[in-house]
Amino acid sequence: MHLHPEMTAPEIADLLTRALTGQTVSEIAPVLERMGARNLVLTDAAQSGLAAGTVLAEGLRAGDPVVVAVFGIGRGWLRPDRRVQARMTYDAAGVVTDLSGVALIAK
Repeated sequence: MHLHPEMTAPEIADLLTRALTGQTVSEIAPVLERMGARNLVLTDAAQSGLAAGTVLAEGLRAGDPVVVAVFGIGRGWLRPDRRVQARMTYDAAGVVTDLSGVALIAK
């Protein structure tokens, strides 16, 4: 399973769902990197340090069991990465249970 820059958001969501569901939060970064993700940034809303309920983004609050991953998919030399944002929810054991959204974003 490898990420390709020509993939659509639904195709990326399907691939990430298959690769990440059942993985622990600590395994997200290594799995994404093996899939070709570059310049990966992970943010765990539950570990934000803000008061629970603080709005972080639309539909995302501090304390929520959600990890947001922002990463690039390389498009070749001298071309900027295709940027992807993915939201994953996880259970009390820290296991990814659902991919709640994928968006392609401008760099």
